[in-house]
Amino acid sequence: MNTLRFRNAMVSVVVAAGLFTGVAPAMAMDMNGKWVAASTTAMSITGDIEVSEDKIVFQTGASFDLKPVEGEAQLFTVEPATENPVLLNDNYLCGANAPPSYIAFAMYETSMILLAFDGPDVPKLNPDPLDQDGICASFTYER
Repeated sequence: MNTLRFRNAMVSVVVAAGLFTGVAPAMAMDMNGKWVAASTTAMSITGDIEVSEDKIVFQTGASFDLKPVEGEAQLFTVEPATENPVLLNDNYLCGANAPPSYIAFAMYETSMILLAFDGPDVPKLNPDPLDQDGICASFTYER
């Protein structure tokens, strides 16, 4: 396994372990700002991203408006609900025929996982970001 893949795999394991063991990841770091793609999926689909309180901008310049879901600190609806731009390498966040309806952010130390959901129901977030019902994709980023 090359060094970059091993590092990316370890980032995902550390983030998942920290969240699963009860660390309060949402309090560990502000999600706003620029994030560097760290996982293979992030590098090939979204590239680097920039997150603000009400928007996420992908490396291609495509963006989604985000609206907070009441009572869920790191969960947002995608506005407009039918928005599904082409991202890097002709990829989509969830798939060509599946625009994302919700985006969640799980943070731990200097890493962030973006979780995308394509179902109509509001997701109920689990402590482990890699064990979510209705998830269509996950992407890991670092500062």
